[in-house]
Amino acid sequence: AIDVAHSAVANTVPVGTDPAGVAVGDGALWVSDPSKRSVARVDTSSKTVVDTVQVGNGPTAVSAASNAVWVVNSLDATVSDIDPKTDKVVATVPVGGLPNALAVGAGGVWVANSSSASVSRIDPVNHHVTATVAVGNGPSALVVVGTSVWVANALDGTLSRIDAATNSVAQTIQVGGQPTALASDGATLWVGDAVGDRVSAIDTSGSQTTHVVPLGNTPEG
Repeated sequence: AIDVAHSAVANTVPVGTDPAGVAVGDGALWVSDPSKRSVARVDTSSKTVVDTVQVGNGPTAVSAASNAVWVVNSLDATVSDIDPKTDKVVATVPVGGLPNALAVGAGGVWVANSSSASVSRIDPVNHHVTATVAVGNGPSALVVVGTSVWVANALDGTLSRIDAATNSVAQTIQVGGQPTALASDGATLWVGDAVGDRVSAIDTSGSQTTHVVPLGNTPEG
């Protein structure tokens, strides 16, 4: 844990040998460990691991939302749904090849399938894939903004905007480099470029780049 007021490490919690993805939800911090095929539940008050949940092979990205913790299992091409009330996996959903990112919102769980150049939409209630949307090459990051799902396509330097109402790509934007990270406050989309060592700000209403911020080497996450 980092004390943001003093820019210092306040606590260190051992969670496994190879922590990868992190999410916060249901009063806990959820941390995936690909080497152990597990997700650790860290109590945010005591700052200790209170449970460990076995999931699929190669868990990476994690997202906690709507009384569920979703975990991407990259090496067996599935997504696990953990019930935070019981710390048990309640469903495992097959998706596309080498899934590596997910986002929850706009009525679905959206999963980037990096080797399939697609995004899977999962119904969070029925645990079925309801749509598979072809995007750019090497999708690597997702963020939901309203009824749009933005996808960073790392291998062709583009962003895809999926319309959640139609499950289709409504727009493709050339950003260059190797976009590997996305974040948004609703009005602005921030795109991390691992090759160009920069972050670009894009206006989500007009889809225009408003400014570019140079950073250090290989920004990710």
